[in-house]
Amino acid sequence: MSIDLSAHHALMDAQGFSVPRLGVVATWGREAIQETLSRLLMGSEPAAAGRKGMTAMEVITLELAIRKLKGSSLPRARPALPPPASNPSHSGTTLPAFLKNVMGLDLRAHHELLQAQGFDVARLSGIATWDRKNIQELFTRSLTGDGPGVGGRGMTALEVLALEFAIRSVGKAG
Repeated sequence: MSIDLSAHHALMDAQGFSVPRLGVVATWGREAIQETLSRLLMGSEPAAAGRKGMTAMEVITLELAIRKLKGSSLPRARPALPPPASNPSHSGTTLPAFLKNVMGLDLRAHHELLQAQGFDVARLSGIATWDRKNIQELFTRSLTGDGPGVGGRGMTALEVLALEFAIRSVGKAG
């Protein structure tokens, strides 16, 4: 089961993938892995990144390879975000504490960006109850490199998707 994906290294880099991050993605559930690879490496997302996307065969082959990495990665901790029904201001959770482990990724480097765009623990917790498409649009438009007020210093597509997954999981738990 070997296929040459070297033609897609630039795409994977532009979307925020690296070897260590592929190890993190391997700890995610099967559906999350499939959604991540399909959304970020096929269809309109690669085109938006100015790259040619992967074929279904390439994405599925990559997914199978990633799933083999699962045993070699650290387990993903549960999001440190309070459930939507609770009072987030009394949870003791801070934005930097939450960003330390978002689906296994450390997103603390984006703390100032999230604050500047109006996100805090209470708002993220409230967003967890939103419709999936609305969460996706909000994060994509406000946190990626081309979003308003981001000035090219935004999050990668993989980081935004990890944040979306973490928020959606809080909504399911709450």
